[in-house]
Amino acid sequence: MTSYNKLNGVHCSADKFLITDIFRKRWRFKGLVVCDWGLSPPISTLQALQSGLNLEMPSGVHYNADNILPLIHSGQFSIAGINALVRPILRMIVAMRLINHTPHKSSIALNDLFSDHIAYEIEKQGAVLLKNKNQVLPLSAATHDVIVVVGPNARSLAKASGNSWNSLSPFEGGGSSYTQPIVKPVSMFTAIKKLAPVGTDVVYLPTVDSVTDQAILRKADAVIACVGLNASLESEGIDHPYAPPAPQNTLIEQAAKLNSHVIVILNGGGNVAMRHWIHQIAGLLDAWYPGQNGNLAVAGIVFGKIDTSGRLPETFEKRWRDAPAYGHYPGHNNTVHFAEGIYLGYRWFDKMKIAPRYPFGYGLSYTTFSMDHLRVTSSGAGKQRTLEVTVQVTDTGKMNGAQVVQLYVHPLVDRLNRCVQTLKGFTRVHLQPRRSKTVRMKLDWRDFACYNTAGNNWKVPPGNYQIAVGSSSADEPLHTVVRW
Repeated sequence: MTSYNKLNGVHCSADKFLITDIFRKRWRFKGLVVCDWGLSPPISTLQALQSGLNLEMPSGVHYNADNILPLIHSGQFSIAGINALVRPILRMIVAMRLINHTPHKSSIALNDLFSDHIAYEIEKQGAVLLKNKNQVLPLSAATHDVIVVVGPNARSLAKASGNSWNSLSPFEGGGSSYTQPIVKPVSMFTAIKKLAPVGTDVVYLPTVDSVTDQAILRKADAVIACVGLNASLESEGIDHPYAPPAPQNTLIEQAAKLNSHVIVILNGGGNVAMRHWIHQIAGLLDAWYPGQNGNLAVAGIVFGKIDTSGRLPETFEKRWRDAPAYGHYPGHNNTVHFAEGIYLGYRWFDKMKIAPRYPFGYGLSYTTFSMDHLRVTSSGAGKQRTLEVTVQVTDTGKMNGAQVVQLYVHPLVDRLNRCVQTLKGFTRVHLQPRRSKTVRMKLDWRDFACYNTAGNNWKVPPGNYQIAVGSSSADEPLHTVVRW
């Protein structure tokens, strides 16, 4: 799908260099290219056809007989060109078996148990434990008789109208990503109450000020603050707010003053400003948008029924001015200078030597792991050369868990403008306590190559490269050097 914006002055839906030269010829993409909903008005039908755009959605404002036939009759565009654009669409229809076939099967229930299970598994493996001071998590039955749940994201699942849940519901973001679950999503408070050990008193307070003397917070064995964003704050067509709503900061700070065991469960699609409270809380679990069934998985993590095995897919900066786009986004006069270039995410923090709040790939676990016996073997030569990287991973703790082994390549001697390191492979390893497994990952010449703008090709600058293996972009205990 092409984007709405221009790149280097050309609308992406009419950019032959992007769609045909790069996407189809260089990357050998065989599928169809569709525009984001509604082609930009300045784009002509001829421009879109010449760029290689296969399909206009949601309707044929540009791609219709009245616009296309005159171009064919005048010789500006050929029948062969039309066939070339139609062929990937037909290929997709055949591949998806949509000829003489209805995509809907009445035998598959809308409320499908398999889909319900998948929603649970995604959150189970995706939630990331970012802070766990003094092992406040998991909450155990022996020491937690009273749990207080606070925050706006704990119970905001009321229906707005008809069959729709309101936009304050924190189970998914807004816009085209929003889907309406057939079943009512499980709220965080309901999930905690359901999975709490027998005899545990789970109390919900809409705000910290709900209790006049706030005595219940002082006596609670743990306070769970459910905060973050929702579909009305993070949606298609609007920028992700970096600062959460101000009342949430106040709520967390007030709760932390009254209780030393405050655990924050954060909803949202990315990082938020945490400086007001991150050093005052005991635990932080990033639950993202949990979906219809994910809060049960989050509660399972809270009570130790599930190990936390999610890892950050991005870098969490300490402050907005540390971000790569700071200072030149959103730009001026509808123009943004892409000043960060190749230095996106962890590459920016490595290059500028900025310490993030939490690095790319980071995530805590309830068990512990060790990595050792790093070995690199080489076979072949030139572009046919491959390297096999092996490492042994061991669960050294007392609980089943999963570690994400990450492989990075560091160019050591290079005059070119290159990243300090680049992730080139990762593997998720499930282990039982005291069990080990050997992980294998492969590298080829493309993993060492960089784009040569002068020669318009990819090349591997000769020299030494460090192969590093670890659990995040900032934690790579195993490393060795190879020469290419």
